[in-house]
Amino acid sequence: MTILVDEPRWHWRDVVWSHVVSDHSVDELHRFARSVGLRYLSFQSDHYDLPAPLFPAAIEAGATLVDSRVLIRRLRETGLRRRVGHRANTWSVIASGGVGEVSGRLESGRTRVLHGVVDNHGPVVDATLLERPGDLVALLDLADHRRRLAGNHAHESGTGGLVEAIDPRGHTIEVIWHTAQAPIALR
Repeated sequence: MTILVDEPRWHWRDVVWSHVVSDHSVDELHRFARSVGLRYLSFQSDHYDLPAPLFPAAIEAGATLVDSRVLIRRLRETGLRRRVGHRANTWSVIASGGVGEVSGRLESGRTRVLHGVVDNHGPVVDATLLERPGDLVALLDLADHRRRLAGNHAHESGTGGLVEAIDPRGHTIEVIWHTAQAPIALR
């Protein structure tokens, strides 16, 4: 079981990026990503995109630095390499604004999860709902930026929402629903 990372050298949107993978399991990769403050939105089917400022944290947390070709070879050898088109990894904004605008686009079970998060963590000043095949994510920006959420944590809710407080500043929450590969049915 090894977490592998390549050197930050991929330029996109004025940031230099590297890649983080697990040669054991995607679950191990998600746990590692949360531990270094990566958002789920950085997950790209078989790896996370890691911005250069978080690279030292990844190494400190135990990631092994390897050449990009070694990283890909290890993914292939373990059967964890998933080749998907760029479109499959692209997030589309479905709704943005307040919690009402976002929850109005969700079915009732997911709306309850969303409102439960708001009840537990306080008022939200901005909310965005994004989707891509297989995933639906609500980003909630808390009103009280002075109140830092307690660390990187995740828990499963009964309706399939995975709630994560993983913004490095500690005031953005991701609510994640893994869905079927078919387009997501929104009301």
